[in-house]
Amino acid sequence: DTNRTSDVWIGDLANPSGWFRLNTLLDGFARGPSRRPVISDDGRWVAFEAIPDSTPWAGLGTRFNLYAFDRLARTNLLIAGVGKASAPAFPVFGPQGGFMAFQSSETGVGGFATSVSQVYYRDLAQDSNRLVSLTYQGTAAGSAASSNPVLSPDGRYVAYLSSASGLVPNAISGINAFLWDSASGSNIVVSGPDSTITPVTRVAFAANGSLLAYERLTNTWLFDVVNQTSSITLTDAVNVVFSADGRFAACERRNSYSPLDTNATTDVYLIDRSNGLASLVSVNADGTTAGNNHSLSPLITPDGRYVVFRSRASNLAANDTNGMSDLFLRDLTLGRTILLSINRDATGTGNRFSGNPIMSPDGNTILFETYASDLIAGDYNEARDILVLRLSRSDTDGDGAAGRLGTGLLQRTAARRDR
Repeated sequence: DTNRTSDVWIGDLANPSGWFRLNTLLDGFARGPSRRPVISDDGRWVAFEAIPDSTPWAGLGTRFNLYAFDRLARTNLLIAGVGKASAPAFPVFGPQGGFMAFQSSETGVGGFATSVSQVYYRDLAQDSNRLVSLTYQGTAAGSAASSNPVLSPDGRYVAYLSSASGLVPNAISGINAFLWDSASGSNIVVSGPDSTITPVTRVAFAANGSLLAYERLTNTWLFDVVNQTSSITLTDAVNVVFSADGRFAACERRNSYSPLDTNATTDVYLIDRSNGLASLVSVNADGTTAGNNHSLSPLITPDGRYVVFRSRASNLAANDTNGMSDLFLRDLTLGRTILLSINRDATGTGNRFSGNPIMSPDGNTILFETYASDLIAGDYNEARDILVLRLSRSDTDGDGAAGRLGTGLLQRTAARRDR
């Protein structure tokens, strides 16, 4: 690696020696830089931004293109120009990998002129992009910025944020949440009328795509995609994630919703939407009170049994002495919390910060970032690493199915030196 700039790497976690640099595999990208890779759930597609070798040196700071690499065919698709280097495309794939949504401020991407960020939809089997943030008359791109697209599980809908006022016939203002239907090519606004005062900041699909959650200040609203009606509001709930059926919602809450929660800081809760009951996830090791510091960034398994989160609390598990954020997994059935960022001797926490977890759909594999040097052997780079933790399951209740999560195998997948 001699190009002295950022590159995109691809690897198979089942084959640690099988990593390769994407921009050396493909002709015309060896010089770099390349950035912001996103992989589809099925592992086939990798979206990334790159500056081709054909770009003049004078344009290197201003011109990125968005590409989609097909790992099966070993071919690379030019999706679109990104536009401003400071405004990345944030591509997202559908779960089956056949569809993509992204944003770009490049003019003419979907056949319409623009000077601001727009949202686009791409069927990877086709050779064209569709403009999502299109005026309701179908004659122009939105007049103001649109961003942060997410795809429904079936690839039909795109939800996104926009401050454009002409995407729907009714008059609106502020930053709103929109839902675009690829079948009809039309938009509807799903957020309420107070977006001027309290703009929408996040959108996400839930319950296998039947619900759309959007976040405004400290609350999360749910929109019924099937019936296109507003559903319930989750009060004082942000960074909400849902189980596959939408019944369970893990979230951050600043106020107390449990007699155990007396720490006056943000905690992780689980809300059972079938009965409205909330339970404290970031509870101390003996289950008598909340953690003694804040807990954030929950992830939940599809069955709603396990929640992963990060916390600065030192009393969630034994021997947490580093005074920094660590990663934990809570088994809601057994009422047990496991320290994930444990040192290699299994005697306590790592010696530095760990965070930003990503969980596999089955909850058995977790990737996270860490600055700790004592989680695995041979970590001497004094830099941020990406580690993969493979958890084991055992049949503890004799029902023939995997049950309780036990010890795991921790290994490094990548490392970087922060500049």
